[in-house]
Amino acid sequence: MWFQNFTFEKGLPFNKECFTLFQDDKGFIWMGSDVGLHRFDGHNYRNYVHQYNDSSIRKGFLNAILVLL
Repeated sequence: MWFQNFTFEKGLPFNKECFTLFQDDKGFIWMGSDVGLHRFDGHNYRNYVHQYNDSSIRKGFLNAILVLL
């Protein structure tokens, strides 16, 4: 079995723990950390973090991902 480790130095958007992990039906890997939500497409990360005056991502760590079908 082949797999690749990603670290902060290799592009991982956070340098601490990943509290939750989920792969959706499109293949995106979603990760919850102490700084927000991160989506990995196999090559690049997209980060969704708390912004002032925006309540979509709350401040603090994200420890669960709820999938509605």
